[in-house]
Amino acid sequence: MAKCLKTVLEEHGVPVTLKWPNDLLLNGKKIAGVLCETIFYPEYIQVVLGFGLNVNMEEKDLIQIDQAATSLRQETGRIWDKEELLDQIMTHFAKEILFF
Repeated sequence: MAKCLKTVLEEHGVPVTLKWPNDLLLNGKKIAGVLCETIFYPEYIQVVLGFGLNVNMEEKDLIQIDQAATSLRQETGRIWDKEELLDQIMTHFAKEILFF
């Protein structure tokens, strides 16, 4: 999932870096994180995968976070269409998971 986020953001000209094991940084500040939980059942294993991406957060909201954080809006100066961005991320993820 982190690779998908990185790829989509870079396609938009946003040069993020991966911080092992689950964060994406932009200009040294956290812009995204990936969450993964594994649940074991007797017959199968369930994986819950999610991510958080700071899209249109303003400075007044970012300073409330307990670590250096940024958003796409802060870094690019424009408001992003969250639905469009999510669609691009999920499309890329679906392609990646087919080859897994």
